[in-house]
Amino acid sequence: MFEGQQLRIIEQNNEPWFVAKDVCDILEIKNPTDALKRLDEDERSRFNLGRQGYANAVNEFGLYTLVLGSRKEEAKQFKRWITHEVIPSIRKTGSYGIDTTQLSPELQMMNQMFKAVAQNELETKEAKRLATEATQSVNNISNIVSMDNVGWRGKTDAVLKKISRKWSGVEPYRSVRNLSYERFEKRAGCKLEIRLNNRKERASGRGMTKSYVNKINKLDVIAEDKRLVEIYIQVVKEMAIQFKVDINDFKEVI
Repeated sequence: MFEGQQLRIIEQNNEPWFVAKDVCDILEIKNPTDALKRLDEDERSRFNLGRQGYANAVNEFGLYTLVLGSRKEEAKQFKRWITHEVIPSIRKTGSYGIDTTQLSPELQMMNQMFKAVAQNELETKEAKRLATEATQSVNNISNIVSMDNVGWRGKTDAVLKKISRKWSGVEPYRSVRNLSYERFEKRAGCKLEIRLNNRKERASGRGMTKSYVNKINKLDVIAEDKRLVEIYIQVVKEMAIQFKVDINDFKEVI
């Protein structure tokens, strides 16, 4: 009840809906039908109140529109207050503080209505933001997981370079690359340095030039064994997820 006037509230899917007639009576809106027509379809609805029959109702956004559209003097004051003080403050700091005890009971009620609308809008925006981030994260992880062994050197190199951009310390790329080798050796149960030396000795024994032998690296050793390639790719995938690498399409890095 508000100063002898009722304000019926209907809860639907955890969302409050305010009976339009009650709102219009409080705001002294003479033609509720026309007022409702000016609202968007998602701001108004019709509910069965049981013995009281059917009634039109507005959600928080619709209520806010009606408050701003009211010609009642208190509503005009309230509209100026929220548009010149409250909204700019919320946009700047995310909140608004004021001693509302000095306001009339009617303005206090309107203040509570606005707070509910503002809070719901902020929560909705935050929920949408989190949902968008979650979707992007899922899509990103899906792209990482889908990485195959086609062009695996370019793909793994791109991932490690992205990780190194967030890495602190000296020679970040080399540190990240060495970390991938350490995790690979633990997973594969082998020593890359030993395999690399053996590979170079075999190349020298076949008469390969010194410059050719010196260019042989650990990735060349991994490339000799398909199983090792799969293990290394898996290690880099896990690092990409761990360090939250954003790679939307691995085709870009081939």
